[in-house]
Amino acid sequence: MLVSKPSQIYLSPFKIIRKTVVEDIIKYTGPFPYIDGIILTVTSNLTQIPLERQKREQGKTNYTLKKSFSVFSKTITNYSVVPLRIATITGFSAALIGFLLALYYMYDYFIADNFIEGWTTIVILIIFFGGLVLMSLGIIGEYIGRIFLSQNNKPQYTISEMTYSETDHKS
Repeated sequence: MLVSKPSQIYLSPFKIIRKTVVEDIIKYTGPFPYIDGIILTVTSNLTQIPLERQKREQGKTNYTLKKSFSVFSKTITNYSVVPLRIATITGFSAALIGFLLALYYMYDYFIADNFIEGWTTIVILIIFFGGLVLMSLGIIGEYIGRIFLSQNNKPQYTISEMTYSETDHKS
């Protein structure tokens, strides 16, 4: 979901890649290259070739939980703005809940004459302004994420084939 990988595709270390895609991969200048992430930003023309995977006969993986988390965190921060959008939506939701609670407690206080002492105002203000801050950080992060993605020379498109007409060759 974070790098727009089709759900039916298994990302294996074994790949057959077209030359044009390799040329686009080589253009990547970011600090944390992740080949699968770069491939998914360059092309969506992927397929799966069935392959029988053998069990490892000796040794064990070098990927500990810490290394796996490191790869995951680099992937979500380097190839996706989804976490920033989640922060924006969460902040907006919290601010909306705080606003609705404020309306409810104002109704409860002024119209229903139900007096709740002490904590109500503080909790509502914390929820509302905390939500606004989180939403603002998400929006600012979205802008910074777009700048980051454009600085990594992420191509907007890839030309896979060019066709010419007879009039194009006469000039």
